[in-house]
Amino acid sequence: MTIAWVLLALGILVFSGCGSATPAPTPATPPPAGKSAEKTADGPRVDLKPVLAEGLIDAKGQSVSADAYQGKLIGLYFSAHWCPPCKVFTPKLVALRDAHADRFEVLFVSADNGAEEMAGYMQEAQMKWPAVKFDAPARMKIAADLGIESIPTLIVLKPDGQIITREGYDELDRQGADALAAWQSAAGK
Repeated sequence: MTIAWVLLALGILVFSGCGSATPAPTPATPPPAGKSAEKTADGPRVDLKPVLAEGLIDAKGQSVSADAYQGKLIGLYFSAHWCPPCKVFTPKLVALRDAHADRFEVLFVSADNGAEEMAGYMQEAQMKWPAVKFDAPARMKIAADLGIESIPTLIVLKPDGQIITREGYDELDRQGADALAAWQSAAGK
């Protein structure tokens, strides 16, 4: 575990209120520039190529093709099994994704304490979506590049990686399935 990820985890525990029912909101500022996030004329864009190149896995640790993301809205989901608000929110995200898997896919970026804990969380929560491999350097890098300060965080992207919202957690929590319609409208779909 790198120092940056440890500091991120400590920051999440200290500042997010993860032990309470209401975590701190995700900052509304655009992500810092980096290899995973870049500013374009259309707005901030996330480059998922480094993450996808390292390979994705399912809850059983089996490799998953990145083809699942072709032409769909993408939800980058930063979460962990040890986080009580995550455990409350994850079933809502599972239900939304499962009902709309033809147009919305999630990519899990775990903040768990190990690969076994991540896999257990994915199985327990019935996450049918892929995850970034726990030991992949891109898992920690994308969280740092996007300035993730609290979990759960859901960043919704257009198929080309342009950020639609960094407030997916709050929007889905407040609006339910109507949040997906708003994201699709913002994506021009």
